[in-house]
Amino acid sequence: MKNMDRGRPLLFQIKLQEYNYFYKLGLQAAIIELYKIKSNLDLKFLNKNYEHYNFLIIESSEPLPVVVSSVINPTQNFKGEILQDLSDLEARPEYLAFNAFSSNRKGFVVFSWLKKANIVDSFINSLLEIDIKDMSSYLINFFFSSAENTFISSDWWEDLDILQRNKIEELFNISSNPFKDNSENILIDNEVKFTGWNIENIYKV
Repeated sequence: MKNMDRGRPLLFQIKLQEYNYFYKLGLQAAIIELYKIKSNLDLKFLNKNYEHYNFLIIESSEPLPVVVSSVINPTQNFKGEILQDLSDLEARPEYLAFNAFSSNRKGFVVFSWLKKANIVDSFINSLLEIDIKDMSSYLINFFFSSAENTFISSDWWEDLDILQRNKIEELFNISSNPFKDNSENILIDNEVKFTGWNIENIYKV
C-alpha cells in the first residue's frame, strides 16, 4: 500500500499516506486485541470452559451453499442501527465469531460472543427479528459483506442469475476493499434474494 501513490499527483499522495498511517494504527490495535482474544479462547477451549459465552445456532435441513469462518466487530445491526465506532482506538470493541459449515447432510451457522457483550446482543437480536423464511438471504448478504474467508458451492453459483452474481461480487468487494466505506444499508438490503437452503431450527445457548 505504501507504493500505491507512486507517480500520482502530490495531493493524492498526501491523502493516501495519511490514510495508510491511520490504517496501520488500526491494524496494530486489531492485532493486539485479536492476540488477547485468541489466547483467552484457547484457554477456555483447553479447559472446556464455555460458561462465559453465548451461542446462536441456526440449523438448515440441507448442506449450505456458502461456508465461512471469521471474527468481526459488528458496526451495525440488521436494522441499520450503528453499534460501535471502530475509529476510536482507545475503546475496546466487542467481537463476534461466526462459522457456517455443513455436517451430516445438514447445514449450520454458529455465532459465538461473550455474555457481557451487549453490543453484540443487539446485533443478534436484530437478526432474530427477521422472518425465518427470509433469514438465509440476509445471512448471505452478511457473510459476503463481512468476511473474505467465504467459499461457494460451484453448483449453487451456476444456478444464480446475473443480478444475484453481481450482488455477491458487490458484497465481496465491500469486505475485501479497505478503501470502501460500508453503507448503513448493507444488512438491511434484501432486494436481491438468495435461496438454496432452508432454515428449520434456531437455538440460543
